[in-house]
Amino acid sequence: MLAVQDNNLVWKSPMMRLLKTVSLAILTVPGLVWFGFSLLSVAQDGLRGLIMNLPNALSWLDLLAIVGVALRWEFVGGLLALMAGIAAAAFFNALANPVVLLAVVAPLSLRVLA
Repeated sequence: MLAVQDNNLVWKSPMMRLLKTVSLAILTVPGLVWFGFSLLSVAQDGLRGLIMNLPNALSWLDLLAIVGVALRWEFVGGLLALMAGIAAAAFFNALANPVVLLAVVAPLSLRVLA
């Protein structure tokens, strides 16, 4: 079921294609929503407020960059997502909080499976 083509692994199983699509959607949709929210949360201050609030949005921009890398280079994007998941688990103490474990770490780590 696994074929090597141009040094990329190509999964032929429909289940693996579905898993890749779902994992990218799980990362993309919340990433876009939270990036927009974090950027526009102080929009009443105009352009100056957006620029001042840009550091709050950078973490979500990083997530979208990981998704972009995963779209182009699946293996590298998967490794980046796994490293981000491990870093998030350590930073947010995810083992003590199951909500963080399921909402943050699991979607990032799921990308590696695809």
